[in-house]
Amino acid sequence: ERFGSIVLIDIDSFATVNTESGTNMGDLLLTCLSGVILTTIRNIDIAGRYRGEKFIVYLPETDLDGAGKLTRRIQKQLADIAESVAGYPLTFSCGLAQAPHHGTNLAELLPRLEEALAQAKAQGAGRMAAYGIQ
Repeated sequence: ERFGSIVLIDIDSFATVNTESGTNMGDLLLTCLSGVILTTIRNIDIAGRYRGEKFIVYLPETDLDGAGKLTRRIQKQLADIAESVAGYPLTFSCGLAQAPHHGTNLAELLPRLEEALAQAKAQGAGRMAAYGIQ
């Protein structure tokens, strides 16, 4: 059976970045995050901008543990790059779900990813939560 994990990434306090540092800095940091994602994932993985400051990453044949490890690498690299570019570390929160366990298509998985993301954000900045796991 084919399986994979999906990660929904949302930059923490992004409105504050745009307000305090300007939208040009916000755009630069979005570009930094997309660059970090694209240079960290494998050739078979798929990533894209979901909307606003949210990105989505599909990791075929990857369990939630593997997705968590990859996401932590992206978080660390983003914090380091943002520190050098903007002068402060940038964090993101994320929700994780696994197909087919949590759903077999994007319409089923997206609300579950959003729920996991909301759970992660409720814990504070830079957190991650998997759907259905407290």
